[in-house]
Amino acid sequence: FFSPNPKQKSIYVLVALATFLIIISCVNFTNLAIVQATGRAKEVGIKKVLGAFRFNLAKQFLAETAIQCLLAFFIALVGVELLLPKVNTMLATELTLFTNEQLKMLLLQSLGIVLFIVVLAGLYPALFLSGFMPAKVLKGNFSSNFGTVNLRKGLMILQFTIAGVLVISFLIMNNQLNFMKNKDLGMQADQIMVLSIKDYGHRKLNPEQFSSIKQRLENIKGVMQVSRSTDGIVGEGGWKQDFSYQGKTTQLIARYNDLNYLGILKAKILEGRDFSERFMARDTLNNVVINETALKAMGLKRGVGEVITFSKGDEPEQFNVIGVVKDIQNEGFDKSIKPTVYLASDYQWHWRRVALIGLSNKNIAETIAQVKKVWKEIEPAADPSYSFADEKFAELNAAYERMAKVMFSFSTITLLVSILGLFTLAAYTAKIRIKEIAIRKILGASTTSILQLLNADLVKLVIIANILGDVLAYIYMNKWFEEFVYRIDMPILPFLIVNIGTIMITILTVSLQSLNAVRANPVNALKYE
Repeated sequence: FFSPNPKQKSIYVLVALATFLIIISCVNFTNLAIVQATGRAKEVGIKKVLGAFRFNLAKQFLAETAIQCLLAFFIALVGVELLLPKVNTMLATELTLFTNEQLKMLLLQSLGIVLFIVVLAGLYPALFLSGFMPAKVLKGNFSSNFGTVNLRKGLMILQFTIAGVLVISFLIMNNQLNFMKNKDLGMQADQIMVLSIKDYGHRKLNPEQFSSIKQRLENIKGVMQVSRSTDGIVGEGGWKQDFSYQGKTTQLIARYNDLNYLGILKAKILEGRDFSERFMARDTLNNVVINETALKAMGLKRGVGEVITFSKGDEPEQFNVIGVVKDIQNEGFDKSIKPTVYLASDYQWHWRRVALIGLSNKNIAETIAQVKKVWKEIEPAADPSYSFADEKFAELNAAYERMAKVMFSFSTITLLVSILGLFTLAAYTAKIRIKEIAIRKILGASTTSILQLLNADLVKLVIIANILGDVLAYIYMNKWFEEFVYRIDMPILPFLIVNIGTIMITILTVSLQSLNAVRANPVNALKYE
């Protein structure tokens, strides 16, 4: 998802997220197995009394886990095939499964992962269940095992920690994406068509010589304005030149353009003026416009009116600064804005390689078709090659948007799986404490006080998970923010939303599951005592 190798990074991120999801699922399975252990404890005790060995019982429980995992695997294959179009759209790729040339290898790798999951999810429950002592479990005192309780608590904390990290990370990423979408770029690149000038003779025409071509393009209905530049709008400029001011030399990005270049971009002049056809003789000779970053980098005492020197061999050239333009964000947010000087001179050597065509927002497709037709007449040797500035900018942020979508999908699934685990654990807690609840009701405890009692332990676990999740999410997002030069401050709201949200979900889940036990007739729970 990040430069310089987004494809490889995408694989790493997806593998990491899938691993987290598998771990949480295995944790859930282990928790469920331990929760259900009470029901199978007597089965194990009786089998051991009848002569069964622990090794055989462990194999039986592992085999049961393996059957469940294989069934889930076959269902997952169908699910993958159905969801692949959606995934391909999200990741801007073309993945296949059953039509893939490497299908056999994929299936072997998948079965290897299934085997690993069987061992990871099933080994501990198998050893745990097969290790019951017949004398204890047949007395019914298994559920009070201290180690079992601590394991369940530890696994639940792990679940909600991972879920919290993913959800917080997604919310912070979404905030950064909104910042990137809404940040002032210093220009308006909408409906600007960037057309490649391939004819070398056309590239070095001065404004007067290019005027006939410019007029033909501007006569097309829907074309508002035409300009030229040495470089496209998006990306670092191709020319880097050393300019001096009061003995200090600074390397600037030099963008050689037509006089109306900044005008077609609707760039904001902060001080002085833009290039103008009215002052063409001077503006196309030794006048320049600089951006804010160049003003600071060169240490100019004032913007307009200063003279900067370009050392070109033995004959240094002096340029007058006539304006300061607001910084233009022409690269991604992971790169700082470069100190830039805009020049409208030297058409002979600094060729204008692209034409910028401002289009109206009406009948764009028809206007583009006409532009291509006219340009084919102007340059018949090659087909027109063009792009749109706003699409280029969208491509710069596309990788981060894809990552946010993937993070949202995984965080949602992970949170749902964690809630399911909590749901089961809450039901089990209410079940094993049914007699305690009955006695408290007989002694006059209210429904609210009993629900508070049942919620207390699980809410404490979620709070611990939230603290761990907050720390890990903060560390991870600080690392993620290292990719950006322009970024938001670490927001607190996502942490508050996730922390309060998980606590509220816990209270709601536990209360709903415990309500039946609280409302039950105490006589039914205590009649065998």
